[in-house]
Amino acid sequence: MRVTIQSLHFDADSSLKSFIQEKLEKLTTFYANLQGIQVTLKLEKNQDKGNKQVTAKVLIPNHTLVANCQNSSFESCVDNVAEDLARQLKRHNKKEQDKQRARVAS
Repeated sequence: MRVTIQSLHFDADSSLKSFIQEKLEKLTTFYANLQGIQVTLKLEKNQDKGNKQVTAKVLIPNHTLVANCQNSSFESCVDNVAEDLARQLKRHNKKEQDKQRARVAS
């Protein structure tokens, strides 16, 4: 599985990239057939406390799952996005299992 990180309006340092890579690679425990993850980091021009935005797309067969977060730090956004994607992957996995059970039962 490949994690692609794109940063807009700034250059992300290697520690942030490795943090993102480490957090999002854990998603393979919830769904084994991940094709890739695309992460976009965006720094808004305003100097508000919530000017950092993270968007992550998880590519799985026939679907794309998306999670967004805007907060004061990229690390907290990545944590929130990872939790949201894990929840979506669990839900998707359960739906697939239910469909397979329905096919077997009929």
